[in-house]
Amino acid sequence: MSSAEPFTLLSIGLITIIVRIYFRWRSVGPGNWQIDDYLMPLTGVSYSAAGPIRFIDTSVIQTCTHANTHI
Repeated sequence: MSSAEPFTLLSIGLITIIVRIYFRWRSVGPGNWQIDDYLMPLTGVSYSAAGPIRFIDTSVIQTCTHANTHI
């Protein structure tokens, strides 16, 4: 996966979430939201956090793997 692809997918996902929240706000108002409307921002936060967590995880694994090859 290239370095631009995750950011492209992230931007598409976040734009979709923002547009959905905007139209739900305009159509029913925040007082009439259902549980899925409240979960969408949480989904956006967890979706945004997945990229950095994956990057950190692969960096640690590569460091540990590289360190063990010299033993």
